[in-house]
Amino acid sequence: MREQLLTAISGQQGQAMTFSDLAEATSVLSVGRANIVRLLWHRELDVDLGSPLRHSSLIWAV
Repeated sequence: MREQLLTAISGQQGQAMTFSDLAEATSVLSVGRANIVRLLWHRELDVDLGSPLRHSSLIWAV
């Protein structure tokens, strides 16, 4: 799942994806969401922490 997420986000070439778009780029939506949070925690992905994490939150590669 990690590889699917990092491949999807790296295809954006420096641009951000929404949390929901990134999760939908995986083979299993619910597992993708959990892995996005894990990658945020491990600082492999980044998000603006100025607002709550939502489906519309922008995610980008570190």
